[in-house]
Amino acid sequence: MDKITQQIIKANLQAQINGVELLPICLYGARGLGKTSTIASITEEIGAKLYTVSIPAKNLEFFSGLPNFNTSTDLAKYSMSGAKSVQGTTWTASELIANANHIAEQHGSCVLLLDDLHKLNQSTSTIMYQLLLDKSLGDFKLHPKVAI
Repeated sequence: MDKITQQIIKANLQAQINGVELLPICLYGARGLGKTSTIASITEEIGAKLYTVSIPAKNLEFFSGLPNFNTSTDLAKYSMSGAKSVQGTTWTASELIANANHIAEQHGSCVLLLDDLHKLNQSTSTIMYQLLLDKSLGDFKLHPKVAI
């Protein structure tokens, strides 16, 4: 990867970490071009910690979080059985959000590398759009010091 491209990537990641609202960086190219190693090197240069997530290796729950079941009297009026209280669902933070935020808090900043994003399966595509465009998943957002 040429020096100008590396400088652009570095400036973008640093700006994201400094609070500038920029879209995430997307690198595309054949295997072995050095995309991942370039990001790792730049992350080290800017003093951030790299968090790499291999997209094809993760299941839906990693991105969406897990359900918590709560008793709800508000939903009882919709119960087919006439129950006075029913189970409702709330969702925990996704593992991705929790891990990235923890790294940012512990190390001051984090670069989230979504490796092999092009191998995304259909069930997680909507979730990933939300992550890339809003830097959030469900009701949980990325720490301000996380760059993508």
